[in-house]
Amino acid sequence: PMFSNKQYTGSVAVIREITERKQMMEEIKLAEKKYRDIFENAATGIFQTSPMGKLLTANQALADILGYQSPGEMIRTVNDIKKSLYVSPWKRDEFRQLIERNGAARGFEVKWRRKDGSEVFVSINAHAVRDENYATLYYEGILQDISERKRLEEFKIAKEAAEEANIAKSEFLSNMSHE
Repeated sequence: PMFSNKQYTGSVAVIREITERKQMMEEIKLAEKKYRDIFENAATGIFQTSPMGKLLTANQALADILGYQSPGEMIRTVNDIKKSLYVSPWKRDEFRQLIERNGAARGFEVKWRRKDGSEVFVSINAHAVRDENYATLYYEGILQDISERKRLEEFKIAKEAAEEANIAKSEFLSNMSHE
């Protein structure tokens, strides 16, 4: 025969290796698509920022929350998160200190500014992504619009204050009428 068993075995091994590599590449592509779909279709804002405040990535939900047409528009427009988004810029410093000290920030509530200038209450969960020397590369996290919850809390507080005032007024009038 033209081929010895040794050559034939080698050919099978190469074909098997190529087939396994193709299968692995397909699995990687499917995993990437799965996570890209989650990122792009999430109802929660997802982001990555540099420690200095440059928006690196954003999903459509974040753009929607902040009134931008697309993540691309938002990334091009927002050059400094601290100045552009934070209603109280010192809160960005507080956020950074929290992440640098603890590695993460959970339930960080703050007022942000939308593209049109209106304000939105947001809750941020984020963590630092670090290199092998523990230097911070970027922050990544999720953000939720909690404006409705904040309005309800403020309404509840105002309602309770009004009820307490009415009780105090009634007690005062009752005491006055007895005197």
